[in-house]
Amino acid sequence: MVPGQYDRAEKMVELVHGVSGFHPTYRAFHAVGDIYRGTFTPIPEAKQFTRAMHFQQAVPMTVRFSGGGGNPDAPPSTTADMACKFYFPTGRVTGLISLNADTFVAQNVGQVVGFVDATEPDPETGEKDDAKAMAYISSIPTMTSALALRKKIPAPVSFAKTAYHAIHAFRFVNASGNVRRQACLPTGHLPCRSPVFQSCPPRRQ
Repeated sequence: MVPGQYDRAEKMVELVHGVSGFHPTYRAFHAVGDIYRGTFTPIPEAKQFTRAMHFQQAVPMTVRFSGGGGNPDAPPSTTADMACKFYFPTGRVTGLISLNADTFVAQNVGQVVGFVDATEPDPETGEKDDAKAMAYISSIPTMTSALALRKKIPAPVSFAKTAYHAIHAFRFVNASGNVRRQACLPTGHLPCRSPVFQSCPPRRQ
């Protein structure tokens, strides 16, 4: 982080707690999830695109699959997240966060803070100010479009059969200037899940 981002990160967590509530032992974002351990093995062609160590050889990794939101007692949402950590022989660790959406609602930390602030309930009434939220969202065309696309995303049938997109960073640009972002497409991935499953209570993990 650059100077000042630590303060904004703390402010953002405070705002999220204002929206989702404070739940001890749970994360502010993506509160409910499961962690797995495995090995990441890149395909041989990966070396053509990057010098990153985990694209040169197989390395140990951990993966945390989680749902969206910061309230562990809330019903499951359509958002799914895959957070990976790659452990290099040198002792260094790198990470990659992916979502089941091909676009993100904000383009920088300031917009995230502004969005959460606009959707936070009034401290006196406990009610959300829809007019305030819509005014902020409407002022940022990219956010308006991203949220409209989010509404069309079907809920995942399972974490293991969901496509994830690394929409925050790590893009590849070829000689022609075409841009591609990293994505994980599991074999036999399914786009949606049963409405009955979507209404089931979340697991507390």
